[in-house]
Amino acid sequence: MIAADRGSNISYENFTSAVQSSDLLLKILFLSGLVLVLLSGRRKHMTSNLPMKAYVRQGNLIANLAFTNQASRPSFDEEGQDKNGVLVKVISASINPFDYKAPKIMAGKVVGLDFCGTVTQVGKDASSKFKIGDLVFGCNLGTLAEFISVPTTQIAKAAMNWKPHELGCIAVAYVSPLTALKAGQVLDSNYKKVEGKDSILVIGASGGTGIASLQLAKALGFKRIVAICSSKNATFVKENGATEVVDYTNEREMIQFFGENFGTFDMVLDCATNSGHGEDYWNKSVQLLKRNKDYTFSGNYVALNGPPVKLLRYFFGMQKPNEKLIIATVENTSKDLEQIVEMLNKTGARPHTHRFIFDPVGIESGFELLKSRRTKGKIVFDISG
Repeated sequence: MIAADRGSNISYENFTSAVQSSDLLLKILFLSGLVLVLLSGRRKHMTSNLPMKAYVRQGNLIANLAFTNQASRPSFDEEGQDKNGVLVKVISASINPFDYKAPKIMAGKVVGLDFCGTVTQVGKDASSKFKIGDLVFGCNLGTLAEFISVPTTQIAKAAMNWKPHELGCIAVAYVSPLTALKAGQVLDSNYKKVEGKDSILVIGASGGTGIASLQLAKALGFKRIVAICSSKNATFVKENGATEVVDYTNEREMIQFFGENFGTFDMVLDCATNSGHGEDYWNKSVQLLKRNKDYTFSGNYVALNGPPVKLLRYFFGMQKPNEKLIIATVENTSKDLEQIVEMLNKTGARPHTHRFIFDPVGIESGFELLKSRRTKGKIVFDISG
């Protein structure tokens, strides 16, 4: 899963005022573009007559979800379209908000993006890298199922001392902030922190992606890691790398923090804006970025989501140099996955998980917790042993 970020290559001074007319139109444009991004990592697959358990989308436009024991297991053509892939028996798979929001036409029939499992078949051109019995993890469309076929560019071998339910939630939650760190110019091409970049603010720090951001920042050696979350999660985020915590439910504390930290951060990583309850930290967070002597920004703001105007800027290549929105696809993530595990091994950090059985009751409970937006860490289903 790689996140694409588009630079500011068009000058358009009055852009914001020109797009105020219809938020609905902007959202439609966003979804249309996102369809293309996601389909870039989606392969048509033949199916076999063998049944399997899966959580599926019904209908093309509305995300109606259902558990079934009669989904068709993917076939696997070792000499043909799957020659660069592997067939995996899924052990663990985690979920993200995208899974219950995206319709079938966008994301395919089977729900899920993250997984860990055992290789059961290997394509002819993948045999030098993987063998039957290898434990692998990664990202692919349709992981809430007993079997998936996945390209080798989207997986990595499991590391020692890691459990399947931990590896099964690495891809989306960790590759997204890793890519954000690159886009924010604090992480170089060798996965090392850029010298002199020592301060980062993580907004929405107690969720799955927020915790991942804190853990990566700590592993990379940031000296100042500030987390914005509720006070009840303060201890939790400090245990995962935060050096300071700001309570977003305390208005006075928030006003004081933003007033005292003008121009002090090398990067702001926003995991909260436009995440479902009207949050929008974008414009005021930009003011916290460090500046050069000529008052241009040296720091960078990177968001994992954004309001419609910012989404439109993204799709038309009109983002400001220091303000970036990134959107994830599911391709070419092997190196990132390996590096994430290596980083986390430095500090002994692991994903925080809530585990559920993969049956109708477990599925309902897991998605109910996800939709509550009150979970700390990742929701993982035990698909098979």
